[in-house]
Amino acid sequence: MLAQNVYVGIAPQVLTYGDYLETITSYDLGYKVDEGTYSYKTTLSGFPVLNESGDLCTKLEGSQTPCPLYGELYSNDRIQITSDYVKGTYRSTAIYRLLNGTDIICVNYEFSIV
Repeated sequence: MLAQNVYVGIAPQVLTYGDYLETITSYDLGYKVDEGTYSYKTTLSGFPVLNESGDLCTKLEGSQTPCPLYGELYSNDRIQITSDYVKGTYRSTAIYRLLNGTDIICVNYEFSIV
């Protein structure tokens, strides 16, 4: 993995409807990335609910960390948990890769809605 000094935070890990889920990701990247792929996968109590992949820089366009990725990178996302979300345990994985298959970063999140 190319990323160094990786920090992944999620709070709170147990939520109810109306709560806000906050995720923080920071890492250092000494390699300039201007192309690659991403993969997002999420399961709910073991059942797949999201399986998405595509062009990394297109996905990050307009985000807190657009391409090219380089240096100290930081993102902070906050979403409100509404009744649209099914109760259970969510496990998510996000992987960014170079076109040659080398992992840039891989992060895992887990939270529950009760």
